[in-house]
Amino acid sequence: LILIVAILLWLTVWLVTHVVRIFQAHATDWLQRFTVWSQGRRFIGPISASLLDPREGELRGLATLATLLLGGTVLLGLSLSAAGRQLPSGLDQSLYHFFKELRTPWADAVMVFITEAGDYQVTLPVSLVVFGWLVWQRNHSAIWHWLAALGFGMATNLLFRILLPVSSPDDVAHGLQGYSFPSSHATFSTLVFGFLAALIAREIPLVRRWLVYLAVAFIIISIAFARLYLGIHWLTDTLAGLCLGLIWVTVLAIAYNRHPKTNLHWRGLLAYGVVALLATDFLHVSLDYQADLHRYQPQTVLHTQTRDQWWQGGWRELPQQRLDFQGHRRQDLLLQWAGNREQLQQRLQETGWRLAPKLNFKSMLLWLNPQITLEELPVLPQLHNGREDEFIMVHYSSHAETRWLLRFWDIGERLRESDAPIWVGSISRQKREPRMRLFTFAVDDPRSHVPMDLLIPAWRGLQTQRVTGSNPKEFIILIAD
Repeated sequence: LILIVAILLWLTVWLVTHVVRIFQAHATDWLQRFTVWSQGRRFIGPISASLLDPREGELRGLATLATLLLGGTVLLGLSLSAAGRQLPSGLDQSLYHFFKELRTPWADAVMVFITEAGDYQVTLPVSLVVFGWLVWQRNHSAIWHWLAALGFGMATNLLFRILLPVSSPDDVAHGLQGYSFPSSHATFSTLVFGFLAALIAREIPLVRRWLVYLAVAFIIISIAFARLYLGIHWLTDTLAGLCLGLIWVTVLAIAYNRHPKTNLHWRGLLAYGVVALLATDFLHVSLDYQADLHRYQPQTVLHTQTRDQWWQGGWRELPQQRLDFQGHRRQDLLLQWAGNREQLQQRLQETGWRLAPKLNFKSMLLWLNPQITLEELPVLPQLHNGREDEFIMVHYSSHAETRWLLRFWDIGERLRESDAPIWVGSISRQKREPRMRLFTFAVDDPRSHVPMDLLIPAWRGLQTQRVTGSNPKEFIILIAD
């Protein structure tokens, strides 16, 4: 995933710098040639003159092109649908499953934070702040072009959701349709940030304009990539949304630059835009981050079996080794416990186990204390098949330098009779390990032998069965009420 992000950023830098350089060198000549060619042509001539001739008003040309863009996109979408080419395509499905295999909780947390910068809770307030600033500056030309950008984005949102609805990747299995082709989210983000960059870039020296476009490209591409990674949109509708937004931003920027207008105080516009973006994004993250993080979690496919089926051999279908994010088998899963989470925690706490210290920024600072005790050190989460452990219990031994950890994962297995989850769990020993007299970590001891006497009191009075799994040297314990 890190390699993919690095390549994507490099491609963004390369593409933006080269495209800006080419446009700066040839755009004026191209537009002049196009103006000469279009003169006298019945349909193209008036549109070209409206957009490129400073003596003509650009409203006619912009309205005509907006209608053609929207109508052409709808016609293309309906034609593809009539031909049986509906989303998701094979490429869409392949990329969705590719990212699904790469997902980790840490990357999810970063991607949710990034994608929230493109949500309407952020882009709409930023749009209003920019509009208010332009009104305050009484720059009528910029105001009308800004409204043209926002109006086009809102029109795509309403029109495409009605005429070209599609299901998001996570909704395909449920038959739900809450998104559109092209992605109105990608289109609106491109319009807001893209035309804001065009307004600012016009007022700064030619040699520095690429910096503005590069910064905005990073924002737009990062948001689009985050939504692809999280499975919110398909690749096809994301690319279509980006292209549609980019085309309209280009048309608006050309019309804006070809007509006389008063200069903008670009530093003020940039300051207000950045402050609005940071403030609204901070507010959005503060209010909705946890809900969005839960909302975009990979959906666990639930499987059910009766208690007898599980007890008599269905346990073999459950994972018996923990798979890390690279798919390597790292650890035996020696427990299969049927019951709700509260029951498990209560039984374990009654027999000397406790919830493990949580990992957060404050607890990570404890690693810098060489005198810290093992009880204060946080427990790092572990992954099984791309999912973090649901909860971790810890038991401190008589030896102050070691502790035992119980980790449980919800793998989506349920008992048919009670809908109780069947948890798979691992047990491991950690020891306190100072490093360089500066740091202190808790590290796993792979050579430790699992002391089942620590666990037997927790399942006393429950039904248990000891079975031999894929590792003949270890037993798997089945536990149920």
